Amino acid sequence: MKADLPRFTGLRGIAALLVLFFHVRTPVGTELNIRCCGSIFSIRLFGSGYIFVLSGFILSHVYAEQFSESLSSTNLRAFSVARFSRIYPLHFVTTILMLLAYGIALRVGVTPTDGSGYSPTSLILGLLLVQEWFGVVAPNPGSWSISIELLNYIAFPFLIFISTRLPRYWPALAIILGTAIAALPASTNVLHGVAEFVMGCAAYAASKQYKGAVSWPVSGVFFALPFLVFYVSNIRGFWAPRT
Repeated sequence: MKADLPRFTGLRGIAALLVLFFHVRTPVGTELNIRCCGSIFSIRLFGSGYIFVLSGFILSHVYAEQFSESLSSTNLRAFSVARFSRIYPLHFVTTILMLLAYGIALRVGVTPTDGSGYSPTSLILGLLLVQEWFGVVAPNPGSWSISIELLNYIAFPFLIFISTRLPRYWPALAIILGTAIAALPASTNVLHGVAEFVMGCAAYAASKQYKGAVSWPVSGVFFALPFLVFYVSNIRGFWAPRT
């Protein structure tokens, strides 16, 4: 397994902060704004913080070589265990805590604002971590992102295996197609989240086509490219607004 990417560790922190800022609202319900270089940018512009792009980029760095030549049962098993261990234990604990909080609220006579995530169907799909695939809100509503991430994990080995057999220009096509998908209206985050993840994989694949001392600077350029495309094309990000 390859080493971590110190140059991108800070980006992961920034992306997490953008997710936090995106969910912050003023008391009157308006968006927070940032003034920079004489212009005002809405926090909503940054959307989900493009976490899935970063995920696709980093997973490609760590695992792409393992799956580029073959899809062996040993590699698939090791990858599955590592990724499942990464996301599911905390998801399970937070789901239980949300159920306990919901039960306590009902016990003391407090009606939750939204109880749709506590139906038997929502609970089962949430525990299976497939709730976002079916457009269902789970007891832990914030787990929608790792529900999509699970789908990305399932597709990732096959994506890498297939992509290494495509023409060298496939990353450019993937980024263009991903941008087109980002512009589509959607009632679910799944399509956008998967497209975002593929764009991250494509960005890494494009950067690896360059050798020598310019490798890391070029990696940064290709990683930033999807964000530049979003900004220039006035696309506000991969996310479906929830009501």
